[in-house]
Amino acid sequence: MCLTETWIKPNEYIALNEASPPGYSYVHQPRSTGRGGVGLIHSKNLVVTQKPKHKFNSFEILYTSISYVATKNKSIPLIIIYRPPGPYTEFLSEFADFVSNLVVSVDKALIVGDFNIHFDNLEDPLRIAVVSILDSVGINQNVIGPTHNGGHTLDLILTYGLSIENIIIFPQSEVVSDHYLISFIIRIDHNISTSSRYRVKRTYTSATAASFINNLAETSIRFGSPSDHTELDQATESLKSTLHYTLDRVAPLKRKIIREKKLAPWCNDQTRTLKQTTRQLERKWRQTKLVIFQTAWKESLLKYRKSLGDARKIYFSTLIGDNKNNSRFLFNTVAKLTRNKTTTERNTQSLHSSEDFMKFFNDKVENIRREIQAIKLKPDSTVTNPLHDNIAISDQCLECFAPLRETELATLISSANSSTCILDPVPTCLFKQIGP
Repeated sequence: MCLTETWIKPNEYIALNEASPPGYSYVHQPRSTGRGGVGLIHSKNLVVTQKPKHKFNSFEILYTSISYVATKNKSIPLIIIYRPPGPYTEFLSEFADFVSNLVVSVDKALIVGDFNIHFDNLEDPLRIAVVSILDSVGINQNVIGPTHNGGHTLDLILTYGLSIENIIIFPQSEVVSDHYLISFIIRIDHNISTSSRYRVKRTYTSATAASFINNLAETSIRFGSPSDHTELDQATESLKSTLHYTLDRVAPLKRKIIREKKLAPWCNDQTRTLKQTTRQLERKWRQTKLVIFQTAWKESLLKYRKSLGDARKIYFSTLIGDNKNNSRFLFNTVAKLTRNKTTTERNTQSLHSSEDFMKFFNDKVENIRREIQAIKLKPDSTVTNPLHDNIAISDQCLECFAPLRETELATLISSANSSTCILDPVPTCLFKQIGP
């Protein structure tokens, strides 16, 4: 519960202690003189941290960050503001500086409070000026309807990078307050932190092949008699282990973290250029600490974020417009944007296991073999398929292989596809280089 005009002086705690139910705590920012003060009563399940004091002459502020204790989520700024009625020239200047600095330092923010601005009066010059400030930095105002017993909208909910729902305005007893209670729900996606994923990979360079050949020359490979299949198996295993050993020396397996970087489809040359410019200005400001570079960086960042938001809107508008007659595509697109991705991914499971996949192909091969054998044993005179007629029925068997010349072997290796599987002692592309 966010409070304004608490009228609690510094070092007074009784009222807030009595107002906080069991399991709740509070944060308070009193006004040094006069009536005022802003505060926050919150559940102890929330981690609330009060930021260094921001002091402004024209309005009071309590700047906190909130996060849920059970998650490792990034905290979200929650800012409570009270602007006393009166002249507003200084307020417009200070408020504009505050929100401009806020949006370049955070991705999400929630600002609530009593601004004493008649937001229901579209002709009010103060309202027009504040709306212009909010629009320039991309902050939304969400309250519609009277929030005061005088019929005016004085209490606002400002959001940046967040969406809220179920806004309900409760008129209160005037004994409690002449302002109404505004309740709403804010939904935040909790990004559950997972351990980093790794992959094991070898690094190949232009010098890997030469290094492989030099290291291979230091090892010996024993070949047995070609007539003895046992000796041949041993020689094959010796060759395989030697190639593995040499490969581990010249290109050892290294564990590398998987960095998933997926560019958004609405990113274009304009947004990329603006992002590069913004990063350059940020580096210049951090190096020089000059105000001119800081101002230029903030302006460039606001321009980049606005351009990115516009590009995203155009992308989805075009996508929906091009597929307006495809109801299935439209449903899937809307579901993808609004569905809880964590729940979706958790419930999406394959209907078949890897064993089912393997069994399908094994059975398919066995069925083909049985069909061929049946044709060979019982030829069907009514079958006119030429493939059946060409099947040779013979008791002859292949007894030996003809020797393979070195030139034929080199041709086979060079013309082979470079794809590789885990059964290969060395990658095919590397084997082609060291083959000669």
